[in-house]
Amino acid sequence: MNETSHIQLSQKQQIAINEISFFQAKVNYTILHGFSGKLMLIAYPLKKIESILPKTHFVRSHKSFIVRQDFIRNINFRNKNIVLKDNTVVPISRRRVPDLRIVWNKQKYENRL
Repeated sequence: MNETSHIQLSQKQQIAINEISFFQAKVNYTILHGFSGKLMLIAYPLKKIESILPKTHFVRSHKSFIVRQDFIRNINFRNKNIVLKDNTVVPISRRRVPDLRIVWNKQKYENRL
């Protein structure tokens, strides 16, 4: 996490990137899922959250989900889902498959080094 270690979610809310596992859309709000079950309600839609997240650390998997790239354990393209390191299963939409293939191949390559 070189270029930035925290994300400013609002004037009063700031969180470390390494404390985030994924974001989930809920109507005009977003739920931040952190480690050990920590949840935070953010008064922005997921599209706004996506615009402030560093693209090097997060990827949109579905219209309702953004996941932290290094928190991905496995991607099942046949079943269209992502398994996170805490065993949470997040869906993948068809239109997001190409982006996720790039992320997954990059992650597998970096893990081999």
